[in-house]
Amino acid sequence: MDPVSERQVPALAMVRALLAHVHDALDEFGDRETVHRLVTRVLDHGTGAERQRAAAATGGLRAVCDLVTLPDPAGPPTHARPDTSLEAS
Repeated sequence: MDPVSERQVPALAMVRALLAHVHDALDEFGDRETVHRLVTRVLDHGTGAERQRAAAATGGLRAVCDLVTLPDPAGPPTHARPDTSLEAS
């Protein structure tokens, strides 16, 4: 939901708009690279809840336990998402 237009918009479009809005502040405080890296990671690998649901669907509780004990909390990608670039199209 776009809070300005009060219309439904794709989540990725809203994320891009938010990052564009706070771009200068992120640069000013040296956080742009970190924020972009972390947001890209969520877009590429899904949220923790998405990864856990996917693991449960394919391997049950054991797969979920394996997932949450991996050294890398993002774990391996479980699905590809189309056009997750943070740059506005």
